[in-house]
Amino acid sequence: FRFPLGVLSQYIGRKRATLVEMSLISVAMLLGFFFVHRFGALLAMGVLLGVAGASFGVAMSLGAGSFPAEHKGLAMGIVGAGNVGTAVAVLIAPPLAQWLGWQTVYAVAAVAMAIPLGAVIFMAREPADIDPHAGLRAQLACLVERDGWAFSLIYAVTFGGFIGFISFLPSYYRDQFNVSKVQAGQLTMLAAFMGAA
Repeated sequence: FRFPLGVLSQYIGRKRATLVEMSLISVAMLLGFFFVHRFGALLAMGVLLGVAGASFGVAMSLGAGSFPAEHKGLAMGIVGAGNVGTAVAVLIAPPLAQWLGWQTVYAVAAVAMAIPLGAVIFMAREPADIDPHAGLRAQLACLVERDGWAFSLIYAVTFGGFIGFISFLPSYYRDQFNVSKVQAGQLTMLAAFMGAA
């Protein structure tokens, strides 16, 4: 989803693309609350939740686009630290699920999306650091740049490894050390927090 959302952000703006992404994430959560009762439905919801992972690309551009060149790296680092949200979700979701049930956790997450959605609506501004007249052909030109493929491979291995590792840790803690699901989530949160920080 990152590539099409990146192209979309060129046409409708990064702020609007971010609002579209956040709205789709909320819709996915509400689908989970109302309609996910079988594994197949969970997988379908997971596809829509892929937009959450894709949002990172547009968020980086939106967050760093308004800063001068000497501060872009810092801005991107701060936006990148938003990965700590994965850790927070792993920490909060299991106790909430025990207390309210998994279906309700989806509803809580959908409502919680109102906070960052409101922040984007009222506080974010559209950066002016891109050529609004760049056509689709110019945007697709990155697909033939060797450096782009090399950096994408490095990113897939490093960030993909981070996400895969964090996804694997709860099962590992439960299977190898017989901790509860809540404790496994808490231990995973520590690892995810350190990685994001």
